[in-house]
Amino acid sequence: MREAYARTAKEIEDSFALAEKKSRRFAAPWHTVHARQRRLCEGYASEIGDAWGKKATQTVLAFYDLAGEGVSLRRFARLRY
Repeated sequence: MREAYARTAKEIEDSFALAEKKSRRFAAPWHTVHARQRRLCEGYASEIGDAWGKKATQTVLAFYDLAGEGVSLRRFARLRY
């Protein structure tokens, strides 16, 4: 069980690193969204989106998952005052 946990933790860590490294940020001044980001990951797009969503405001994240060959979109609209 520990071996499976360690392997999964490493995969998630590697996917976070790839998403941090392979990102593009776009400003959207014509809209209420402050930023749009395009990210590349290798699995675990939901985990990355959930973790970054805790810090994001008025942001749209688009993940392309290399492992699942799919796109995952996350929108964070809450405002910080």
